[in-house]
Amino acid sequence: MKMLKKQTRSKATWLLGSLCKAAPLLMVVGGLQAAGTGNNQNSIVIVEPGKTLFKKSYNELIGEWSNWLQKEPIATSPAFDPNGSYCYLNQEGKIWFLAGTFGGIAERFCKVPEGKGVFFPIFANISFGPEFLNQVPCDSLEEETDQIRCDVNDDTAIAPNVGLEFLLNGEPVTDLFAYKAQSQPGGFTFQLGALFEEFGFTPGDRHPAVADGYWILLKPLPKGTHTLSFSADFDTDGIPDSGVNYTLEVIKKNN
Repeated sequence: MKMLKKQTRSKATWLLGSLCKAAPLLMVVGGLQAAGTGNNQNSIVIVEPGKTLFKKSYNELIGEWSNWLQKEPIATSPAFDPNGSYCYLNQEGKIWFLAGTFGGIAERFCKVPEGKGVFFPIFANISFGPEFLNQVPCDSLEEETDQIRCDVNDDTAIAPNVGLEFLLNGEPVTDLFAYKAQSQPGGFTFQLGALFEEFGFTPGDRHPAVADGYWILLKPLPKGTHTLSFSADFDTDGIPDSGVNYTLEVIKKNN
């Protein structure tokens, strides 16, 4: 996720999902269709782009997830969590948020209450005003929101410049580039907090903010143990640069 100035963009990519070159795209053959088609039972768990879950769209959830992620400082941040110890922090509502990393592959265990949807980015970027206004090549645009949207679009890699992979219960999910999504039109208010303060920003609300990337929304998983792995390969050398292998234990509520 792009959080910092252009010269330190490695920390700025919401590799929360992940954090950017030359081999073919990571194609997964014979796996689940990300759009929810196909015969595998897991495929019906993935919410299609443009659809909602619990009356929440991808666009709405992107802004909510962005504000969720930045609440904790690095010490307890889900994005820097080495094993999943902090995945429960600040979880509200019917959708459970998961974070990626700021580089490298993490192994995390997380308990998720039964009946919760699950939302996360394979990788994503964020840009906000006024810090990222007047950036080349977007400085010629007149409206602030247009500049911010241009800036985040400029940072979000598309095929064939990035490889994406997502496995649900060991089954690879295909068509991941169909899951590119952006926060709501007009931008959202980014409630910059503890995490960004440690990156050198002054806390407080930022508007407009725009987040873009590749996001997955899952319907509630059955009670029991599930594996969920996602990664992004930014130099397309076949070696993931960022991602997480999650073991999710779906438990009864109040357990």
